[in-house]
Amino acid sequence: MKNLLILSTFFLLFSCSRKNAQALEFQKLPIVDYNNSDEFFKNSGKVKGYFDKQKKQTVIIANDKVIDFETFHKLMDTEEVRTIKVIEDSTEISKLNYPYNDVKKIIIVTKK
Repeated sequence: MKNLLILSTFFLLFSCSRKNAQALEFQKLPIVDYNNSDEFFKNSGKVKGYFDKQKKQTVIIANDKVIDFETFHKLMDTEEVRTIKVIEDSTEISKLNYPYNDVKKIIIVTKK
């Protein structure tokens, strides 16, 4: 009787583990590769170049100090900004003593 109980327990465990193994095999998803065209990669490079050029031609001033984009984003995230003024006019930029050939946009930030 004891041997029958051990044998049935062993058979039950073996059959359950085999079913679970088969279920895991069916749940594997196939690997799908979406090939991007060469035009996709060319356009992504153009977009990155556009944003890099725009960053280079933008000056950000916070409380009379020139800051970079990372610091500006940190200010925006911590909600320390009271007002933002964007200047894109060439005469206004020249009045602030920046050459319009190099600087196309000035962002003036006042903090709380």
